[in-house]
Amino acid sequence: MTVVEAEGFKWFKPEGKFRNLPLEGWEKAFRDWVLEEIPKGGVFVDVGANVGLWTVTLAQHFDWVWAIEPHPDNLSVLRKNLMLNGIQGKVVVVEAAAWDKDGTVLLKQTLADDLASAISTTNYLPRAPVRTLEVPSVRIDSLKTMANFVKIDVEGGEMEVLKGMVGTIAMYRPYFFVEVHPMTGQHPLNVKALFASMGYEEWHAIKDKRAYRPGMGKT
Repeated sequence: MTVVEAEGFKWFKPEGKFRNLPLEGWEKAFRDWVLEEIPKGGVFVDVGANVGLWTVTLAQHFDWVWAIEPHPDNLSVLRKNLMLNGIQGKVVVVEAAAWDKDGTVLLKQTLADDLASAISTTNYLPRAPVRTLEVPSVRIDSLKTMANFVKIDVEGGEMEVLKGMVGTIAMYRPYFFVEVHPMTGQHPLNVKALFASMGYEEWHAIKDKRAYRPGMGKT
C-alpha cells in the first residue's frame, strides 16, 4: 500500500493505478472557490465521487457528505481514503450510479490507469479499451437526503442525474458545481438551459465547469 500526502490530506495510491492525483489546476481552483463562496455546514452530495478528491478535501466544510460512485475499483480506494483521513463517520457512500431511474445500468469502465467510467448510454468514448459491467442506479430523490451543495462529474450523464433529483432541487434549492464534457456530446448550453428552467443562474465558470445558484428572487 502506497500512501502519499498532499493538500494536508492522505491519499491511497494503488500500485500501477490512479497515479496522478489532480490536486492542482482547475480542480483545486474550484474547490478553493467552494470553500470561500458556499456557506459552511449542511449536506454535500458528491455525484461521481471517484476516489474521493472532493469528498475528502471538502468534508470538513460540511456537516455531512453523500459520496455517490458506481465504479468498483474507485469505491475501494474511496473507502481507504476516508479511513486514512478519519472522516468515514461523516460520509455516506452510495455504491451506485446517480441516474434518472432506480434499477441497474451498464457502466463502461476504461482499462487504463485513470479509472474513468461512464454509463453506456452516454457518448463517452475513453481513449483506451473498456469493459462493461452492470451496476445499481439510483435517483437522488430516492435517497431522501437534504442537499446544500451538489457536485456532478459523470462523463456525459449530467442531464439524467438532474432529472433524477428534481424533487430534491425543488425542496432544498442547493448550489451546484457541474463539469460538462463536450467530448461526450453533452453541450454546456443544454445543462444551462435545464438549470434556467428550474430558476437557477450561472454563478461561476472555469472552462467547461460551471457553478449554479438559485436565481435572485426565484423559488
